[in-house]
Amino acid sequence: MKTLIFTTALLITVSMPTFSAPDFTQLEHWKAEVRGEDYTAGSLDSVEAETAKHFVVRQDAGTSCAAGNHWLFNKLSKSYKPVDAGTCDDRKFKVNLESQKLIFKSGKKITAQYPIW
Repeated sequence: MKTLIFTTALLITVSMPTFSAPDFTQLEHWKAEVRGEDYTAGSLDSVEAETAKHFVVRQDAGTSCAAGNHWLFNKLSKSYKPVDAGTCDDRKFKVNLESQKLIFKSGKKITAQYPIW
């Protein structure tokens, strides 16, 4: 029984994203790569994709854009910049973060892509 509980706790810990909701306010102190585009944490912010060096945060944009607003964060330089997903359609919307690029998709169609700095 103890082994089962430990294994379950370990799986839950490993599968959780690096950043949780209370941590988002700490990101406000990171360096903005684009002057005048400052990140302000929101209660519905979530990490959509993550690699060892970067992660993408989605912010709720209400009815103005169902897919939300997105920010690309660099863990090494502790910096960030806004990124446009190229669509506001949230149906079949996906964020793919690779070591060299960030890709936004609506179904199979690429709506935007960016090189990773």
